[in-house]
Amino acid sequence: MAIMNNTEMYPKNEIGDMFKVDPPNFSIKDYENTPHAVLADTNLPIYITTNYDTLMEEALMNRGKDMDKKPVSEYCRWNPFLEEFAEDKSIFNNDPQYKPTVNRPLVYHLHGRIDVPESLVLTERDYIDFIINMSKEERRLPQVIRKALATTSLLFVGYSLEDINFRVIYQGIMSMLSPSYQLPSVAVQLPPSISEMNKHAVIEYLNKYTKNMFKVDVFWGDAEEFVVALRKLL
Repeated sequence: MAIMNNTEMYPKNEIGDMFKVDPPNFSIKDYENTPHAVLADTNLPIYITTNYDTLMEEALMNRGKDMDKKPVSEYCRWNPFLEEFAEDKSIFNNDPQYKPTVNRPLVYHLHGRIDVPESLVLTERDYIDFIINMSKEERRLPQVIRKALATTSLLFVGYSLEDINFRVIYQGIMSMLSPSYQLPSVAVQLPPSISEMNKHAVIEYLNKYTKNMFKVDVFWGDAEEFVVALRKLL
């Protein structure tokens, strides 16, 4: 779409129109076991997402009414345009003293937020420019995000091993940060669609592959299965 219309902004504006839908109410029973609702109930101070939508913010507000949660929504200023011309300034510029907390958690959109089309990492050129710009100046990531990526356990929900978002994060951003203090991370992965005869051997290989390639342990199942298991631990 970008090539045929001779502008990188065309698909970004199109996807912006597609995302103009009313979010669900995550506080009602019908949605309490959805991934967004369960993750909101973990009461974490930082949520990093590559989704363009603001459903995580909605879930935090819906599920955190008793705690008066007020999530802070921020996106990565990965290109010079966003740093110089974005209408809204980063929370870290407006409030240098801000630190993410359970009551005021940070939802950080690594690949842009839908209401700022220029921030979306969407086309092939965007992904290339994103990695180049981030590698030239890793401080485009706020210090609290760099520290979280480098020193805490990460939970990847909604990715596959072939997902370009997953690979950009791990082979791009994570390689820029010191992994010395990083704790074990977990990725939720769908089991491979193969015969039961070979399944055990393939999963054993994939467990070793993800551990060696990405330093990640795997929960074999879909996102719904994982959040149901996670809900029981909350």
